[in-house]
Amino acid sequence: MRFILFFFFLFILNVNSYSQFHIKFVVIDSLSKTGIPFATIQNLNEQSGTYTKNDGTGSFEVNKTENNIKVSCLGYQTKIVSLKSTNTNSVDTILLIPQIEDLNQVTVVNLNWNDYKEKNIGFANKKSNLHIVGYPGQEFAVYIPNEKKMTNAIIYEIQCKLKCIKVDSVAFRLHLYSIASDTTPEIELLDSNFIQIIGNQVNDIFAFNISSYKIQLPMNGVYVGFEWLGKYTNNTIVQEKATEPMIGFNFKSSKQLTYERIFSGKWKKSDVRKLFSNLPESSPIFNKNIPNPSIGLKIKYK
Repeated sequence: MRFILFFFFLFILNVNSYSQFHIKFVVIDSLSKTGIPFATIQNLNEQSGTYTKNDGTGSFEVNKTENNIKVSCLGYQTKIVSLKSTNTNSVDTILLIPQIEDLNQVTVVNLNWNDYKEKNIGFANKKSNLHIVGYPGQEFAVYIPNEKKMTNAIIYEIQCKLKCIKVDSVAFRLHLYSIASDTTPEIELLDSNFIQIIGNQVNDIFAFNISSYKIQLPMNGVYVGFEWLGKYTNNTIVQEKATEPMIGFNFKSSKQLTYERIFSGKWKKSDVRKLFSNLPESSPIFNKNIPNPSIGLKIKYK
């Protein structure tokens, strides 16, 4: 009888260790008390994540009863909270504090673009040898150098070579980062979400105007990030295993210029050739330069 009880308790412990719990939450602006859409929720315990809906609500399944959650969104201070998993309908409320700019240090300049010349830099106009489909939470960031060391260049557009085969509406987020001392992407240069939604079959270079941000091209260059959010339907992001748009990759550089991460986690060097491990080493894909995303910038300069 004692052995039967022993194995019974082992069975109960084993079942509990693999039980899944449901977490519900809403992310709210601490000042306006309104929900924050497209906030990134990263489960630090399980290296998983999700995004909030248009009303700031979200949920996911977890395997532990207590989870440390990192909540971030452009324009807000990042917050780490501990949420306890329950099987009830309770909803955890997470307040994010807006990042307020010091108006005394911000200079607003009205630019006359007619006084500027324009130039395309980066890889958007290069031939794409590969097209890679991402999955929700995945982000690639490619380094674009300031080769001419221009000091008066303004980033006017982000350019991406994209391809969509299906007609589902899909959402993605664009980023601009400064460069850290270890050459990884560092500080976000955009001060608010730059969400884009595509709902048609496409195969072209897309240009996204960010001239209103008036961001100067740094002397040491910039990283441009492309983050997949997922299928977009009924004002909600549906997180599927893989999602369009496919982004083009080219072999025009011998240098590894790309980093990747998941749900705002740690950056790591990226080489998408690992996705083709089933191909023989003699395949042409392994005999060329390292592939980097076909992303570029249009800059305006004097």
